[in-house]
Amino acid sequence: TATDYAGNSATQNFAYSVSNLPEPVAPPSTGGGVVSGVVAPASASSSILIPNAIIGREINVSTLGVNSVIKEIIMEVKNQSDNVNIKILEYNSKPYKDVVNVSEKTYKYIQINTTNLAENLQTAILTFQVEKLWVSSRNLQKEDVVLSRFVPETGSWNELNTTYKQEDETYYYYTAVLNHFSLFAISEKTKSIPEQIISEITKSYGEASKHLITLII
Repeated sequence: TATDYAGNSATQNFAYSVSNLPEPVAPPSTGGGVVSGVVAPASASSSILIPNAIIGREINVSTLGVNSVIKEIIMEVKNQSDNVNIKILEYNSKPYKDVVNVSEKTYKYIQINTTNLAENLQTAILTFQVEKLWVSSRNLQKEDVVLSRFVPETGSWNELNTTYKQEDETYYYYTAVLNHFSLFAISEKTKSIPEQIISEITKSYGEASKHLITLII
């Protein structure tokens, strides 16, 4: 649903289906780079059909399945697109052999493919969830989680601006802004050198680390 300053609103209807069956898929190709070699099946998949994506109307895709790591996608398009299909594939491990691991502490890899959208995406806000147990068991804090996008042209990962939003008994919830869909990963955020030093001191000295960190700073 989108509402303008005059109070007028518009809502788009769409269909979606959810499957929790493993699904091998063809490798993605984006821009001038190609990723190849499927090495892991998808642990879950979701398919969303948007009959009419109209410019100026916010498209809200939610309820992608209880176990889906992606909880919501809010998107807008540059121009009208018909029969837009969005396919979301989730992986528990690195899905393609030509992709480097984003981190030793990686929660999920996510491949988002589209048809009839191409470069017509204006912007998208992705909401995703991460299990609290996964975060705590890896000695991380909720602020240490980040969504990254794989860049085939350089073979590297680009961390996106990721915002912690809320939590419940089981999950932390985050949002990230995208300008196109591709291969993503949810993992530990890369720490700066001072952050790494502070983290190691905290692990080694526990409560006493507060005094050491104060002296260092």
